[in-house]
Amino acid sequence: MYNTISMVRPQFKIILYIFFVVLLYSAKNIETALYIGGSLFLIFLFYPQKKMRSGLKYIIIFLAASFIGNMYDGEGRTVIHFLFIDITDTGLYNASINTLQIFSMIVGAKLLILNTSIPDLIDGLGRICRPLKIIRLPVDEFIELMHLTVTALNGITEEIKEKARNRQHKMSKLSQKIDFIVEIVLPILIITIKSPEKIFIHKEQNV
Repeated sequence: MYNTISMVRPQFKIILYIFFVVLLYSAKNIETALYIGGSLFLIFLFYPQKKMRSGLKYIIIFLAASFIGNMYDGEGRTVIHFLFIDITDTGLYNASINTLQIFSMIVGAKLLILNTSIPDLIDGLGRICRPLKIIRLPVDEFIELMHLTVTALNGITEEIKEKARNRQHKMSKLSQKIDFIVEIVLPILIITIKSPEKIFIHKEQNV
């Protein structure tokens, strides 16, 4: 499976992912969502590359927030009543489907980018959008802007990691981590917004 995914061209991966998302959201029943979500959960657990399971804590938090946020939305029979909050069977049903769909999209996206670099995916998107040049859409400029954005984000990430390594011994407490975000991360983001060229200059100097 690993070799097969690696051999697929980036533009075909993008098309397959778009088709997958359309198929996923066209099915509005819990059985289909459970089948797709369960299959992808097994892939998530047993995929040979550990990078597949990176960010698990944040995925769980995001899915829990998504489930909680969706379970209040829906009419039907009240199954849980707490203070002024009513949770209906329809709300739980919709929340379950939406959460399974989001999880499936996350695993699908991980499969998409796991063995393909972001620049290659951007180039693949450029090939898919190439026919739009016929109607004079600025495809090349858009793709170039995406490449520059990814380069800038990589530069920001590397600079934050470098600052974090230098202050690693001072970040054992939560308050110290918050201080790091306020003193280091936010100024870097503000500088990047005001003068994005500085990120590229800094990156070239480190090469």
